[in-house]
Order: sequence, then C-alpha cells, then structure tokens
Amino acid sequence: MLVQVHIILIMMAWNLIKIDAYSQVVDSRVLTNEISHFDQEFDENLFDYALVTTASHPQIPQKPYKFIEEPDDIRAQYGTSLTLNCVISHTNGTIQWTKNDFGLGVDRNLTAYKKYSMVGDEKNGSYSLRIDDVDFNDEGFYQCQFSNHEVQMRSRYATVSVFEAVQNVKKRRICLFCVGVVKQERFVDNGGQLSRSAGNFVVLIGVFGILSFI
Repeated sequence: MLVQVHIILIMMAWNLIKIDAYSQVVDSRVLTNEISHFDQEFDENLFDYALVTTASHPQIPQKPYKFIEEPDDIRAQYGTSLTLNCVISHTNGTIQWTKNDFGLGVDRNLTAYKKYSMVGDEKNGSYSLRIDDVDFNDEGFYQCQFSNHEVQMRSRYATVSVFEAVQNVKKRRICLFCVGVVKQERFVDNGGQLSRSAGNFVVLIGVFGILSFI
C-alpha cells in the first residue's frame, strides 16, 4: 500500500514538472511572437520616419571640386604690386601656393614671406596670391594647389616677369655711335681697271643731341 502511494506521488510530481515545462515553452513562444511583432512595428515606423525626413530635408547634391578662377601669366613693373587669382569651389581642404614648385606655406598670411599673402574672401573660396614691391627675385612660375582626403588639384602655371620703367632722360645729352664696313675701292689707270681693297674697319661717328622721353 505504501509503495502504491509513493508511485502515485512520483507520477503527480512528474506531471507537475511536465506542466511547468510546457507552460515555459508556451510563454517563450508568446514572448518570441511579441518580440517579432515589436520588431516589425519598429522597422515600419523607422522606414516611415526616414521617408518623412528625406522629404522634408532633401539631400543637397555636392558641388564638384574645381577651380573657378586660375592664375594667368602677368608682367609687372618693378616696385609695384600684383595679384595672381585663385578661386576654388570648396574650402574644406588645404590651399597653398608654390613658386617654381616650392611651397610658400598654407596660412593665408604666409608669414615666412613679408611681401607675399593670400587675399580675397575665404568664404567664397578665394585664395589669390598678392605680391607687394615686386622685384626681379619674384620672377618665376607660380601654381595654386588644393588638397583634402578626397581630391588633389593643381592649377595651371602662371609666369611672372618683371620689367623696369623707362627713366626720364629729358634734356640730357647723349652720344650715338654708327658702326659700318668700308666697301672695296676701284681705281682706273689709262683705261685699265685696277682694284684695291681698303680693308675692313669700323667708323665711329659721334653725334650729340638732346633727347626727350615722355
């Protein structure tokens, strides 16, 4: 009799274990379904938000990187100032000028060179090179360069040449020289022609006058 009671208790305990396990499985499935349903609703809401955001804030297409203005060859008078133009479509990068392929620096003031500086509206991408008190040491070829993590660009070369202004020589006396070669001389003797070379020499003629340059 006691054995039968033990068997019944064991069977009841086993059934309780199975019922508990089954309920856990059911709860797990319900939870899984709820999570799946939540994920689906979240994805749909996120997609709708993306559509609304894109419609209200459309992406602005990025302008291509390019030079709007490039430097041109220039001939400057000694002692004056000159400007080499350089305007770029973007300013999110590093801009520098080179002279004869040597970098002048990346700061706009170009502190290493007293006569050189970058001028123009930086917001509009203007990084033109200004040279003050031009002299013959400033002659050469110049280039504007732009670089960032996406592109590297170089403008065309611009040649700078320097000339001196004509000095005022009004009412100054000068001397001019004429250089020439004497032609071969011919002589006639009793109907017969004789010829004699006088040789080549330089004839210098001093001419004095007053010149006036305006």
